[in-house]
Amino acid sequence: MDKSKSIRLRVPLDIWTTLQARRSKGELADALLLPLAVGLFVEGTISLAKAAHLAGMTRYEFALYLKKRGIPAYEYGAPEYEEDRAFIASLQE
Repeated sequence: MDKSKSIRLRVPLDIWTTLQARRSKGELADALLLPLAVGLFVEGTISLAKAAHLAGMTRYEFALYLKKRGIPAYEYGAPEYEEDRAFIASLQE
C-alpha cells in the first residue's frame, strides 16, 4: 500500500520551462524531490533517513550527495566531541 499524498504545485512559467529543459528524462516531480529533501533535511524538519527516502536514495547515497555539496550529513559538535573524549578516557583507565 502506497502511503503518500499528492499535491498540486503552482510554479511560475519561466521556472517551469527551466526545470523542463534541465530534466532530461523521468518525471519532473522526481526532479523536485531531491532539492525538497535537501531543504527539509538542512532546516531540521526531517531526518537523514527520511530525506534519503524522499529523494529515492539510500542514506549513504544521500549523505554522499550532501557531502559533495558541502552540506554536513551528521552533526558532530563540541558536546559530542567531549562525550567521545570522556568515553575514550574511561576505556584507558
